[in-house]
Amino acid sequence: MQDELIRGNVKVASVGPSSSARARVTVGPPKPSDRQAEILVEKNGEQIESIVITCPCGEKITIVCDYV
Repeated sequence: MQDELIRGNVKVASVGPSSSARARVTVGPPKPSDRQAEILVEKNGEQIESIVITCPCGEKITIVCDYV
């Protein structure tokens, strides 16, 4: 059975036999780390084909270079 409590516009629900158990939730950006972004330049001869940027959080951004 689920117990519900409404405080203002926020609905708080507890599930299970005990409502004293609380889950930890991180709010906001992660703690800063000492890692820096990594930049990889992929070339074909003298021409740059792409640039891959890896964020310290693990997200990757690839910029593809297209010469006209």
